[in-house]
Amino acid sequence: MSREDFPTSLVMVNSDNKLIGHCKISPVPNVSDSCFVESVVIDKRCRGKGLGKLLMMKTESYVMTCGKSTIYLSTKGQEIFYTKLGYAVCEPVTIYGTFQRSSDDEQSRCTSPTSGVEAAPVITVQFKKPPVPPPPPPSRNFGNRGADKTFMKKVLTPSETT
Repeated sequence: MSREDFPTSLVMVNSDNKLIGHCKISPVPNVSDSCFVESVVIDKRCRGKGLGKLLMMKTESYVMTCGKSTIYLSTKGQEIFYTKLGYAVCEPVTIYGTFQRSSDDEQSRCTSPTSGVEAAPVITVQFKKPPVPPPPPPSRNFGNRGADKTFMKKVLTPSETT
């Protein structure tokens, strides 16, 4: 597996190389040692065989190889499944971040491939980082399928993911 930056997707294929599972992982802005599992999908014809658990275990192993120690996710109706895997209800988190500022002393100029000819200077736009807003309150309707999603997290330990 490559250790490319997040977001990334992991796929599960069967012996015929047919897609049977998928997991999308994104970064959690401002929490460098964490990631967010956006989706976990197992083909309907393959459910009930432990493949969701296997995909999550492999996802946790992959995330650890990328230097992450905490996984967040949100779910609606699968709280029991994730609880059995060691996840606990937590405050909501967001995967929508802020712009990163470039350093104040950074100067940008482009040069043309033609020797000695300079292109116009590149304008660097800098954004001031806004304060992080407070998270919304957790859902009160934990067992109600019509309620908002439940946010969960797991702090990974090497012995659990092997």
